[in-house]
Amino acid sequence: MSENYFDSKEFKELLQSFEKSERECSCEYFDSDQLMDIAEYYDMLGNVNRTRQIVEKAIHTFPDSAYPKIFKARMALICDNDSELARDIASQISDTTDMEYIYLIAEILLYDKQVEKADSYLEKNYADMDEDISSDFVIDVATLFADYEIAEQAEKWLLRSTEIQAEDYQDTLGRIELLKGNYEKCIEIFNQLIDRDPYSIDYWNHLSTAQYKLGNIPASLQSCGFALAINPSNPDATLMQANIYLQAGDFEQAANIYHKYSQLRPQEETGFLYEAVSMSNLNQHAKALELYRQAELRCKKSGETLRDIYHNMAFTLSNLKRQDEAISYANKILEVSPNDRYETAILRGHIYLECGSTDMARDAFIEAINLSDGTPTVFLHIAISASDNGYIEYAYQCLQVMFALAPPTWKDGYAYLAMCCKEMGKEKEYLQALQTACQLNPDEARNVFEYYFPENVNPEDYYKYAIRQNHAQ
Repeated sequence: MSENYFDSKEFKELLQSFEKSERECSCEYFDSDQLMDIAEYYDMLGNVNRTRQIVEKAIHTFPDSAYPKIFKARMALICDNDSELARDIASQISDTTDMEYIYLIAEILLYDKQVEKADSYLEKNYADMDEDISSDFVIDVATLFADYEIAEQAEKWLLRSTEIQAEDYQDTLGRIELLKGNYEKCIEIFNQLIDRDPYSIDYWNHLSTAQYKLGNIPASLQSCGFALAINPSNPDATLMQANIYLQAGDFEQAANIYHKYSQLRPQEETGFLYEAVSMSNLNQHAKALELYRQAELRCKKSGETLRDIYHNMAFTLSNLKRQDEAISYANKILEVSPNDRYETAILRGHIYLECGSTDMARDAFIEAINLSDGTPTVFLHIAISASDNGYIEYAYQCLQVMFALAPPTWKDGYAYLAMCCKEMGKEKEYLQALQTACQLNPDEARNVFEYYFPENVNPEDYYKYAIRQNHAQ
């Protein structure tokens, strides 16, 4: 449903009539399509409870209508992260030839990462379709795969369409180019689409994302600014703007905008999580902890998101010197990500080190080394933890072991070695390590030394700048 429809006089009158009918408990009739338009409006606003209420009303009033149940099943996927519930709701739909039903079944399979099975199911239905239906079907399917960031299948289905100048074709093509990392081509497509429809918030949001990926932060901010000028309460543009400020290091502005996003999407964990990250970067750890708890309460996902929340909570509690609670959250990571055994051991070591329990930290680090079979990466992470906690000589020793184990193509850790050497007064070794870091891994050099060199100096030039500074002294 287009946001433009929700701004139309027709919809505003419908919404007004519906809300008046509810207030006055009148028996005014609304058909299934009208009720679902209203449900989609509240869904756009992020009001999950109100959306569910109206969807249930539609199902109760029109039990044979497929779309209300389809919408409810999609909410089970998106809001509840429950594909089994979505399947159960889908099984109650009698018309299995309905296009939206076909899309729903495919989406459930994609949600469960059964990409080939979803593709086969869609192929089977496509083979039985009339040509006048299949032209829309292929673009819809391509869009569905794009929604799940599966570029290969999205492109395969889109190429079956002959309507290459249609807006929905170009929109999906632009999103595929974005997924493939062809950001300049994506920008070209969405600029052309914006010329056709300058009030499309989705076009501005996709353009902003591509510009952000290219590193053009000012242009990206401007594009999501245009989206917000059209609708200041658009959640996607709000989140994009917050992400840009977070990446740019403007943590205070990022925190404010993530807070706004949480007001727009109060049932989601995302705004709370990244406002907490921003607060942590502002050294407001008590506030960050409160926000992480809010994110944890809302996160119904198992896996990466919940793992990140537990990881950040452990770090925050450690910073507040609440060792036992921090360790408890570190251990919770294994409940949702059981393969992260040596990473969790390193985290426990970091917590013990930060809280002053050095013997327990040593034992945790030894456990991490054993669990990882002594890979170079584990020594790098231990060195970073030791350096962060002021154990510079220990960090230096870990880095020496790492380089002894690393293959000739290894590029990581030189910036950290340079920092250790600088802190230890090993000037010659510092410059050698810094030169190597600038050549092999300038991103790491920037992360480690961004506050030691002027902002206008590229990390590739840190070594040259350091040499000039030495000569000037």
